[in-house]
Amino acid sequence: MTIKIDALYENNISPLLFWTNHNNTNNPHRSTQTNQHSLKTNQELGIQTPFARGLQLNLLSPVDEQRKSAETFINAGYAKHFGAHLAEFSPIILTVKDFFNNRILGAVGLRYADGQSLFSENYLSEPIESLLSEKTNQKIKRKQVIELSHFVVDKNTDVNVVFPMIGQFLKTLDVDWAVYTLSRPIKSAFQRLGIQLTHLQHAYADAIKVSKTNWGHYYDFKPAVYFSSILENMNA
Repeated sequence: MTIKIDALYENNISPLLFWTNHNNTNNPHRSTQTNQHSLKTNQELGIQTPFARGLQLNLLSPVDEQRKSAETFINAGYAKHFGAHLAEFSPIILTVKDFFNNRILGAVGLRYADGQSLFSENYLSEPIESLLSEKTNQKIKRKQVIELSHFVVDKNTDVNVVFPMIGQFLKTLDVDWAVYTLSRPIKSAFQRLGIQLTHLQHAYADAIKVSKTNWGHYYDFKPAVYFSSILENMNA
């Protein structure tokens, strides 16, 4: 059974947890069935409990009790780097947390393209599936696309742990393409991790017609919309 993230809470399924060893961040435990995008349980993946490793990845819906702390964490990152204050967030936020020290290492928002508009589409001249189809020379459907947004890490070095964990989680989902609007610093961080980014469109402030967010000097960092193949790029 394929389960989307927003269905986890509707079906009373606990959030999926991943973790890794602090001393082996380049080789986190991961499923060997990365080509299958259906959501799997820890037992099916043959992974220990998160308490044994100390890092866990949590899925937070808008009503989750940990959601506010995740939004505060993201806002603190945007305030520090861009002087911005976000008033709107993705439907689901993933956090990577140091369980033993109660510290959030990183967070990212997720939004399925199927059935709703992506924030990144504000900057695009065509629907995301049309542009991806043109770029890849294959028929792409909206249900194959997921958007990652407001990516923040606590420390620069945390990106080396956070993104591989998020990447292996994305491979358990029934999606094939990741879309992002990335500022230049985040783009550089992704590229250092070996993520191949295909440029779609520059992101300009005047494309956002209605927003409660104060973007500060975010647009001074030349953000642009990119996409990646999840299967080929999200490798731990």
